[in-house]
Amino acid sequence: MKTLKHWKLQQQLAHHVELAVDGQHTLCLYVLEENLFRVLLKRRGELALDRTWSIAPQQDVPWEGRSRDDISGFTLPPGAWSSSRRP
Repeated sequence: MKTLKHWKLQQQLAHHVELAVDGQHTLCLYVLEENLFRVLLKRRGELALDRTWSIAPQQDVPWEGRSRDDISGFTLPPGAWSSSRRP
């Protein structure tokens, strides 16, 4: 596994941040619940699989899976985002 070192803020919403990493990847951070976060890495800006079977709020994940971009059903509390540059 390669360490991802160089990033730049691409998009920031109340519950979601996207970082451009090493000029080709996208690192997405979601605040789904007060103590539940999603970290999603899109290699070269794309997902290897567009479905997930790992998490769904208040129910089992459907047999056919759930879209990885689907955040419905979560409370989405605002994150306390801040950015700072290291010297």
